[in-house]
Amino acid sequence: MSASASNKPQPGIYSQDEAFWDNYLKGRPRAPDKFFDRIFKYHEEHGGKFDTVHDIGAGIAPYAANLRGKFRHVILSDIAPGNIDIIRPRLGGDGFSYRVSRAEEADDIEPASIDMVFASTMFHFCDQKAAMDAVARQLRPGGTFVCCLIGGAQFEDPALQDLYTRSVQAGSRAHLSKAEDPERLLRVLERAGVMYNVAPLDEEHWVPGAKRIHINLGKEGFPDMVPPGMHLGEPLYTGPNDVESFEYEEGWGFRMGLDQIKEHIQSMAFPKSSELDKLLQDWADAVGTNQVDGCWPCKLILATRR
Repeated sequence: MSASASNKPQPGIYSQDEAFWDNYLKGRPRAPDKFFDRIFKYHEEHGGKFDTVHDIGAGIAPYAANLRGKFRHVILSDIAPGNIDIIRPRLGGDGFSYRVSRAEEADDIEPASIDMVFASTMFHFCDQKAAMDAVARQLRPGGTFVCCLIGGAQFEDPALQDLYTRSVQAGSRAHLSKAEDPERLLRVLERAGVMYNVAPLDEEHWVPGAKRIHINLGKEGFPDMVPPGMHLGEPLYTGPNDVESFEYEEGWGFRMGLDQIKEHIQSMAFPKSSELDKLLQDWADAVGTNQVDGCWPCKLILATRR
C-alpha cells in the first residue's frame, strides 16, 4: 500500500540504532502492572478473547512480555526494518511474529482476525482516519483497541516543569528544522501534547461509550510540544459519546537525578541543537547532584469493536 507525500510517516525520528534504543529503555517510563490489569479486565468484560494481539508501531517492543503473558500470539509491527531486526532475535518465534508496516497498512492481515490492537506512544504519528480504518478492519467484533501515551514527565517543582516544557519545545524546533514535511510534523506534535488528541471513533465501527482515561494528568495536560505561535489547529478527535475521566493512581511516581533526566529527554530522539544544549546546561545548574520528584502521566483510550 502506498502513501501520499503528505501522509507518509516522518522519516528517521524513531528509525534508530541499538544504542539509541538502549538509552530509550532507560529514559522512558515503564507502565506498572496495574496498567495492564486495567486493560485486560476491560477486554475480558467486553467479551474479548486472548488469542491474537497486534502491537502496532512497536519500536523495540517494551511491552511484548506483558502482552505475551496473556495472549497466545503477539504480532509486532513497526515501520522501521531496523527495529524489527533488533527485536526478532531477542524475542524469537515462540508466540511472536513480525511485520514491517505502517499502522495504516493492514491489507495482509485477515479481516476480523485480531482480538486486540495495542498502540503505545505512537498513534500521534498516524494519519488518523486511515489508521483507525485499518484497526477496525482487522479487529474481531468485541475486540479491543488500546491506545496510550505514557509521559512526558510531570515534576513537582513548577520551575523544573517550565524548564522541561521549554526543553521539549526546543527539541521540537530542532526536529522541525530537519523535517521533510514540517506541516505534517507540526500536526504530529500538536496531537501528542496537552490531552493526546488522537483516535476518532466513528459509531459505525465502535460501540458507544469508549473510555478516554487521564491518569495523573491534570487539566493542563501533557507538556505542549508545539513551539509558541506555531499551532495549526488539529480537529478534536474525542467523540460526543466517548466517556472522559480524570483520576490519580499510585505507582507512576519517579525520583530522578540529572543523568536520568537527560536520558529521558534524549529518549525523544531530538536532533542536536545549540538551544537544547543550553537548556541541558540549565538542567545541570538547576538540579546539580539532587534527586527530584514527579510522576508519569498517562492517557489511555479503550474502545470495543462492534
